[in-house]
Amino acid sequence: MAFYDKQVWGDFLVLGVFIWIAYYDVKFHLIRNVDLLLLFVVQSFFYIENFLNALVAVLVYTALNFIAKGKIGSGDVKLSFLCAAPLSSVNEILNSISITWIIGDRKSTRLNSSHVSESRMPSSA
Repeated sequence: MAFYDKQVWGDFLVLGVFIWIAYYDVKFHLIRNVDLLLLFVVQSFFYIENFLNALVAVLVYTALNFIAKGKIGSGDVKLSFLCAAPLSSVNEILNSISITWIIGDRKSTRLNSSHVSESRMPSSA
């Protein structure tokens, strides 16, 4: 791996955009289309050959969104395409979706089981 390798710099650039999207999503609970467009443009220079495989991720997330009755945000469905673009095979994409779904489900189950529901209004109101 050379320090001047175009792919290495491309990977760092893509990682930087992913970090920005994650930061913005955590802070504002929003994945902006302009950020997704920027990521798409950057990735098109480095992973264009994988975009057809990445469509599998969109199809899977669209199906999961249908099953979950629309509880997955549209930004997340769009982001699934861009997250899958660096992966070079459908098998890698399906494995990553499975792992992400399991980790996300365990996290939400753990958070929901330990969360005590409190109302915002006092009961005397």
